[in-house]
Amino acid sequence: MNELPAVAGIITLKNGTRIAIASLHLPHTKEAAPFREVLCGAIMEQLTSQKCDDIILTGDFNMSDFEDKTTEKLCGGNWVDAWKEATSANPKKKFTWNTAENKYFDNPPRKIRFDRCYGRGEKLRVTQFDLIGNQPVYGNGGDYLSDHYGIVAKYEVESSDSPLVNDATSSDDVASALCNTTSNSAASGSNAAALRAARLQRFENAASSSTNKLTARDTKQKEVIEIDLDGDCATSTSLESDRALAERLQREEEMSAHRTFAENASQVDHSSVRPGVFDTMRNKQSHSGWGVLQQLVDQGSVSGQPFAQGGTPPFKDSHEQAWSSGGWVWVKNPQYEKDPKARVDKEGNVAKMSSEWKRLVESNVKITHRHLIDLATKHNLLNGKWLLYVKAEDIEMDWPKIRNAIIEGKLGSTAKISDTPDERGSHVVCIYCPNFLDKDDLLRVRRSISNDVGMYKTSVLRFKLDAVTYLDLYAKNQWKLKTTSYECGGKKDEECSTLISSWEKCTCATSDCCMRCYKPKEDCDKKDVYSQIAAIMKVDDDEDNEPVSLTIVSWNINEAKCSNVAPDPTLRTREAPRLIREEILRSQPDVIALQESPNPLFGTEKFAGYVSVAGTAQSHSGHVDLLVRRELASGAKQISLQHIPAVAATLTLQNRTRIAIASLHLAPSKELAAERIHECESIMKKLTSRAQGVILAGDFNMRQSEDKTTEKLCGGNWVDAWKEATNSNPKKKFTWNTAENKYFDNPPRKIRFDRCYGGGEKLRVTQFDLIGNQPVDDMKGDYLSDHYGIVAKYEVESSDSPLVNDATSSDDVASALCNTTSNSAASGSNAAALRAARLHKYENAASFGATEPTKRHTKQKEVIELLDSDDEDINNFATSTSLESDRALAERLQREEKNCATWSVGVIAR
Repeated sequence: MNELPAVAGIITLKNGTRIAIASLHLPHTKEAAPFREVLCGAIMEQLTSQKCDDIILTGDFNMSDFEDKTTEKLCGGNWVDAWKEATSANPKKKFTWNTAENKYFDNPPRKIRFDRCYGRGEKLRVTQFDLIGNQPVYGNGGDYLSDHYGIVAKYEVESSDSPLVNDATSSDDVASALCNTTSNSAASGSNAAALRAARLQRFENAASSSTNKLTARDTKQKEVIEIDLDGDCATSTSLESDRALAERLQREEEMSAHRTFAENASQVDHSSVRPGVFDTMRNKQSHSGWGVLQQLVDQGSVSGQPFAQGGTPPFKDSHEQAWSSGGWVWVKNPQYEKDPKARVDKEGNVAKMSSEWKRLVESNVKITHRHLIDLATKHNLLNGKWLLYVKAEDIEMDWPKIRNAIIEGKLGSTAKISDTPDERGSHVVCIYCPNFLDKDDLLRVRRSISNDVGMYKTSVLRFKLDAVTYLDLYAKNQWKLKTTSYECGGKKDEECSTLISSWEKCTCATSDCCMRCYKPKEDCDKKDVYSQIAAIMKVDDDEDNEPVSLTIVSWNINEAKCSNVAPDPTLRTREAPRLIREEILRSQPDVIALQESPNPLFGTEKFAGYVSVAGTAQSHSGHVDLLVRRELASGAKQISLQHIPAVAATLTLQNRTRIAIASLHLAPSKELAAERIHECESIMKKLTSRAQGVILAGDFNMRQSEDKTTEKLCGGNWVDAWKEATNSNPKKKFTWNTAENKYFDNPPRKIRFDRCYGGGEKLRVTQFDLIGNQPVDDMKGDYLSDHYGIVAKYEVESSDSPLVNDATSSDDVASALCNTTSNSAASGSNAAALRAARLHKYENAASFGATEPTKRHTKQKEVIELLDSDDEDINNFATSTSLESDRALAERLQREEKNCATWSVGVIAR
């Protein structure tokens, strides 16, 4: 195995079968796949040439699943994978590198089957396969003996039909094992009889140590040793192999002076060792096969430059924060774990996603990039990475910039660089971000790569989801899928202001903020700073006291699927999302509550001008979403509802009244009434403490017998919109009517599953109606969903509290009204100058909103002017006006004064 990353030998079993076995360690990294194939083929060729009965290759192949079929077909094919054969591809015994459990190195969670055992030959049958080293030391979670698990393969080997000594190579092995005399015997030139006698004595000693009674094979071997070296016996018995054995034994005697079997392998002179007899790996560098790969490139067997010139060893980084693992050099932001955005993909979620992907592939549907996004979002696998490529000659200069930016917290959570270049001579760099749905954060990191690191200012960079990597999907896949989800930068966007997605549709022609060509809100809004501040300030006392209207649409859309009676199912499946959107938008809603949405991004994609303000939740069927008109979404705050099939948020309306709204999809079936009541009560408790009015809308799955219990929950006084606005009009009651709606072929029934409940003195429901309750194109029984949607319109009275009614909104107002110019903050100017600048900016903003400042303007001005006061004055002011929120604002502004040197300015209200 000269120059190959493997060692091999031939073993002769007691039943006479000879097996060639190799231990190997192939090059790592995905880019080295072609070279692994060449090396593996070369090893197989060498072993096959030894003319053994059977062959076994085992070791760290560093292969991914997509390389299996190619490997099994190498060198004539028929290679049997021990794991597949013995366990029927049992996933519990598959992965030998599992960083979700094994924390030997601090790597992101991944599971890969690097280590394999392949066998070929009619005499071999694998009977068992298992893992070892796959349990933590002393039961300590994550603590393992190696980053790899070991593998155990047990074979049943049939006996050989040929004699023990059936060719020169096996003769060599027998001679080496049983029959070598001392070098002194050969050196003295003793005659054939003496040499034969010495060998015979050595054989008998070996035989006596292994068995008390000679077997038929032992006798045969003894006869072979006793043959006449002149060749008469060999000729008479027609055993050419025996003659070859005698000749080889004689040659071995002559070579024994310079052949040493030392215990320390590093002392062996490998140049004198014949291939196939004895070999070893002298150091870790040899395992990667630098030399043989370079030879293959020189010979034209492989194209490209597999590794750096001259067989350069893997790249290392000696920085104390960097470490090497799995073919990569890693670095991590030491403060990342304290970041509230920090997250880790769970192994169980990866397994669930992989299973669903397998089912999707087997279903033969047309797979798109959208499926990848849906799978990743559904299973909460949100991590991803920006992909960069650094040329081998630039690595010493560029990598430290990236590493230091990660450590300083300017980039993402983690970065890694491949320790060997790909076939193009470039190292792959991954800069990780925790949530691919957080487009603002992705853009922040991309801009930092350009501005803080100073790289790729005019290059387009692409972002890939970890979920796609878990599925082993790469650029050249059978579905021709694009495996990166975003791109940003390039000569047309040197400021990295736009994030282009691979799955969303462009709406630039119809919307100011296109989801495909995403821009941050401050970039999307073209107004100058003063105009934005004026818009916030443009509220007079009369407007404050006026009630406002709030329209809510709630609809279970059954994942926008096709009706059973649709005349053209293919066309309907394609058109259903558009038809649903148009039906909803006819009511001009402020809030849209969706149940059984087909995926987490359906609402955001289909409803331009609306924002999903509370994330999505998975229910027993599909997703629950809450969409709010963009003008209302700026002040929305998500309310966490863990382990409940609902999403919720608070909205602050233009008359300052705060409303909490939930979209929900409760447990189905009549038998789960108690569970529904519990879920409903939990949601009500969460929301009532957050706002002056509460609205719950969605698919409650309730029966009429549950009405009274629901209306008395959590203090009672819950108002059913249908009962209140229509006086319980039966024509607008039922949202599930299988007597008319043949979306599914169900027996005729009419039930009111969908409800809208309101609570609070500020709310008054004025209208209620159904939508989606007319057949499509007047086709009898053909509807857009098995449910009808509901529309509830509320009149919301104004709040009695001032604009600044809590610490959070104080922070927003302070940011919106009182930021100075970046030069002012950067210069660290004194408090008086900073205060004067803020006051001047406030007065300019106020002039946009009203000719004469209102009481609210005056109060905000007073709060800003309070910065002249000491703490006692602030206390007196807060106490005298009983406005704790103003105190919070003043104190926050004062803290900003102290931190002005490091305070990032020019920030607009969220």
